[in-house]
Amino acid sequence: MLPDYLKEDLDVVFVGTSVGIASASGGHYYRGSGNKFWEFLWDADLTGERLLIPEQDATVLEYGIGLTDVVKGRASSSDSLLRTSDYDVPGFIAKVEVFKPFVVAFNGKEAAKKVFTALKKGEPDLGLADWKIGESHVYVLPSSSGSSADPAHYAPKASKAEWWRDLGAWIRSSRPT
Repeated sequence: MLPDYLKEDLDVVFVGTSVGIASASGGHYYRGSGNKFWEFLWDADLTGERLLIPEQDATVLEYGIGLTDVVKGRASSSDSLLRTSDYDVPGFIAKVEVFKPFVVAFNGKEAAKKVFTALKKGEPDLGLADWKIGESHVYVLPSSSGSSADPAHYAPKASKAEWWRDLGAWIRSSRPT
């Protein structure tokens, strides 16, 4: 599987459920042809002038961005194929508490749901949660996956990209300097 890209004091760590099959076989995060992660990241103004591609995933740390997944031992392009035992919520929480990113941003509700349930925080809603993991804010985004295209997955906003842009703006306006 893919390595975590984590270090202390990042602006944001993006958290997926698990690495997709295309990403695992290609050795880079968010490599699936229908996945808009890199486009959304750039559109949110989190990488400045540079639109990154999957093969540049290791450079995200230079932009104050981290990458990880709640399922680290199994690749799956569908969350429905994962078993409860595949999720390592305690391991994920431990990483967040060690590295202390400003915000943990879940790329989709499924990973968020597993963490919210384990922490007894109810069902995840899109946007900023009213609680933290350790010192880190929690933000839930609609999945960047192309397979999650139903407008109900990002309502009430007009697009998935709007949620991502709001996250970028919130980080820029809220992050202590």
